[in-house]
Amino acid sequence: MQKVILVVEHNANLRDTITHLLWKGGYLVLAAADGATAIDLVGHNPISLMIVDPESLQPGWPDLCRQLRMCDETAHVPILMMATSEAEITHMMRYGTRVNDFIVKPFEWEELRGRVRTLLRGSKRIQKVILVVEQDTVLRDTITDSLRGEGYLVLAVTDDAGVVDIARNSPNTMIILDQTSPQRGVDTCRLLRECDETARVPILMMASNEVEIAQMVRLNSGVDDFIVKPFLWEELRACVRALLRGRRHRARQKLAAASPMKETTHAEGEILVADTLRIDLDQHRVTQGDQEIKLGGRLLFDLLAYLVRHSGDVLTRDQLLRHVWRREVAQDTRTVDVHVHWLRQKLHDDPDDPQFIQTVPGMGYRFTG
Repeated sequence: MQKVILVVEHNANLRDTITHLLWKGGYLVLAAADGATAIDLVGHNPISLMIVDPESLQPGWPDLCRQLRMCDETAHVPILMMATSEAEITHMMRYGTRVNDFIVKPFEWEELRGRVRTLLRGSKRIQKVILVVEQDTVLRDTITDSLRGEGYLVLAVTDDAGVVDIARNSPNTMIILDQTSPQRGVDTCRLLRECDETARVPILMMASNEVEIAQMVRLNSGVDDFIVKPFLWEELRACVRALLRGRRHRARQKLAAASPMKETTHAEGEILVADTLRIDLDQHRVTQGDQEIKLGGRLLFDLLAYLVRHSGDVLTRDQLLRHVWRREVAQDTRTVDVHVHWLRQKLHDDPDDPQFIQTVPGMGYRFTG
């Protein structure tokens, strides 16, 4: 049976564009410029999916969404809400309107088509919802995009201030939290565990090091599992899949055993020097002037060493994935951006005016020093 999609958008040009693209995609499309017209169309047509701009329904869009959910004909019809930013999505989630997914304007047709197909398939099954709480914009966007690429419905917020309210009002199947501090992380987790709606939702905590994890464990935080930053996407994916299957899983240990990264070879006693940086490859030690820099893991160390070895050269993301991550096929190049971002933070290298790691637009990175 051909699917019927209702588009509710007050902007005539955008409404016409979306309608035309969906029609070319083989869907039957109905269009409305306001809430009153939308309600009338819903009452007389077998709607399979609603794509809604909340501004078109103002000021009462939350009430209209609840009204649709109370009606037998539309109780289970997926709603894709268009938003202007991630902040607006966070705000809308507080209303508990049971929206199925969000898309941020402006968007590409391929992105909209993918969301539509997923929701139309998901109307026959329950889509797993993951709430991601992370202050770092680059890391938050990378995690969100990667999880959405796996088919999850992902909600993203910048801090844990309102996470309990958001979690209570959305049917989350998992929460990924950034630990701003051990005590604050414990307080947030305890609030989630005291709430009936989130008492049994798995919590994955991102920590900076094993010491923070030990503190959280001692404080009996109620966290189901931990992952140490920086991490590989494969690590995070393994953790998510294991927790959603109901098992606590230290993905870092299992992945390391299953597919260990090859060691980067170097001459015995070799030391790399760049400006005030000194990299001792044998001792796995980095100093900047008289201060030691704790990189926290071999991956960031190998990335820094490779950049310094090729100082002055423009290195593409594909090159870095092949030579530092040891991947024969270059995939998920955004993981390079995230690790460069972390490395700059460790080196106190301002991304707007970098002393060491320069971004070469459209190509990759160059180390100068």
